[in-house]
Amino acid sequence: MKSSSINYLSEVILNSIEGNVYILDKEFRFVYFNETYIKNYVFSFNERPQINEISKVITSQKQFFIALAQSYQNAFEGRELSIELEEIRHKFTPINDENGEVSMILVQFDLSADANKFITENSLYSESQYHEVINLISDIIFKTNQNWQWTFLNNSWTKILGYSNEESLGKPFYEFMHPEDAAQKEQLFDALIREKKPTSKHLARFITKTGEIKWIKASVTFITDPTGYVIGATGTLRDITRQKENAHIYELLSNNVKDLICIHDLEGTLLYISPSIKQIAGYEPQDLLGKKLSDYYHPDDLKLVDKEQLPFAGTTSSYISYRFRNAYNEYIWLETNSKVFFDDYDITHRIITSSREINERKRAEEILMTSLQKEKELNDLKSLFVNVASHEFRTPLSTIRSSTEIIQLIDKEQHPHITKHVNIIGSQIDRITSLMNEILIVGKIESNNLSCNKKRVNVIELVKTSFEGQNALQKDGRTIDFIISGHPIIAEIDPLHLNLILDNLLSNAFKYSRLRPNPILRLSFYQDYFEITVQDFGIGIPTEVNNKIFNSFYRASNVGRIEGTGLGLVIAKNLVKLNGGKLHFESKENEGSTFILHFSYL
Repeated sequence: MKSSSINYLSEVILNSIEGNVYILDKEFRFVYFNETYIKNYVFSFNERPQINEISKVITSQKQFFIALAQSYQNAFEGRELSIELEEIRHKFTPINDENGEVSMILVQFDLSADANKFITENSLYSESQYHEVINLISDIIFKTNQNWQWTFLNNSWTKILGYSNEESLGKPFYEFMHPEDAAQKEQLFDALIREKKPTSKHLARFITKTGEIKWIKASVTFITDPTGYVIGATGTLRDITRQKENAHIYELLSNNVKDLICIHDLEGTLLYISPSIKQIAGYEPQDLLGKKLSDYYHPDDLKLVDKEQLPFAGTTSSYISYRFRNAYNEYIWLETNSKVFFDDYDITHRIITSSREINERKRAEEILMTSLQKEKELNDLKSLFVNVASHEFRTPLSTIRSSTEIIQLIDKEQHPHITKHVNIIGSQIDRITSLMNEILIVGKIESNNLSCNKKRVNVIELVKTSFEGQNALQKDGRTIDFIISGHPIIAEIDPLHLNLILDNLLSNAFKYSRLRPNPILRLSFYQDYFEITVQDFGIGIPTEVNNKIFNSFYRASNVGRIEGTGLGLVIAKNLVKLNGGKLHFESKENEGSTFILHFSYL
């Protein structure tokens, strides 16, 4: 595997890496490769690779090798990249020549965390090609003499710990370690040498130039002379500080977060499950690894799960609630929030889920739903009673009215006392009939059975009909002052509803302003809507009851003996809403009230 482009030291480095490593030139010819790669190449192409031979990857028509060849092209364009092909992670690194142009690419796959025998006693690290290759590796590559003094460090030493070679070479490695680890590691090396152990793998803390602590994973190979005497060491140092920090954070989260945190593949298989599963469902985490949460769903909840994927495998966060079988073969309610994310380490999409037990909430919901169902049944019963009672009252009321009419016919001389009582009876019949009609309307509103039949109407004529009817009922001779502004426009509204709304508001305006100035009715047309305002100068509404006047049967304390049912405003507000409008009011006690209706034309 000799090459004019790659020296002996580079071959030793490549062959010491457990993964597959090879280098190609711009014509896709092998510059060199390690022993591990030879085995895989023979497996793929049934022959050994040869230096200066074009890789058969380039000519293969298999989809896997076509994708691999495309990655070669991308790397020769100067892009360092990592991809996953058929679950094999590849890393492609461009190598520049002395002119700064990409002349070769370094390809690595299945690279293990450790690499042995990176440097031999016959290192030629002064050669430019060696430096090019050695500095591509992100781990620290080192060599020491028999006194454990650094004799070689690649560029990663400076990048990770901040010391330059001038500050480091010639000094023993333990001077850069945490004091608690330094003495321990020196004793460890002495013991390994006595036991003639060829390699050592361990963790240690190193101190950076700025005083920070870095956790380093060391893989050390001892260099011996022909007699077996140790004359130094070589190997790699890998910075795992981030992993240690992440592991610490993970431990804190796992042991303190009560929610169940899981990571799944896109088929729903559990790859990780937090220790809180023990508290929530009685399982140990290892009991569920490799399985799916849906395997433990209640049969009635399986509709939430697609046969191929999790129900929540979307790109945005989503929630589902379901019953989960615990370790005691009982079902508990869980609510799961999930989201898809991209795992940079495994170079694939994963699903992360957060679940919490919601048994108490579900029990409360069941109680609430039961209460709502009972309330609905009571409302339905009330509506039925009101409808039946109202209809049943109509027959005797009609009989009573007919009787009063007969009395009037018999009383040809119209005796004053008879006429008085007949009129009282007629008035009370009208009052009861009005009350029953209002109760029937409120019943329909509460049961959502009131329909709205909008028609194109002349609003001015409709409003006139309403207030003229009210004018005729006033015994004190007062009338509505009617004011129109704006350009009249035909509107779509239920004419029966508008008439009923105005009857209630105008009736109240007269009723609660006796011996006061005439009520004012304003009809204003605007570009997109029209407004009806009913203003009176009567007793007004106390401020403290403003939020109650739209409640059924509610009447303010200042109405005294003025007749009323407490349903008129309830009906008006709901009919306005049914027609897509708005109703609000302004009032001041003893000065009067103003009710404003707002409707769009369509």
